[in-house]
Amino acid sequence: MMTIKNLIHEVSNKYPKTDKILNLIIDGYQKKEIFQQVDLGRGKTQAYSYIDKIQKYAKDLYDDKYH
Repeated sequence: MMTIKNLIHEVSNKYPKTDKILNLIIDGYQKKEIFQQVDLGRGKTQAYSYIDKIQKYAKDLYDDKYH
């Protein structure tokens, strides 16, 4: 769990306010549900792209540093 917390912290340093998004992803929420719960200040399509971007960055960071 410490690795996940560190990963979320590192992603949040690059993309502010992403900790809630990543925690929702970990809890199994879908993009539509995340969009409804987190005000991203973007339209639906842009928000979905932003969520994808955050997921990809987190995965790449995990693969590079923690895996």
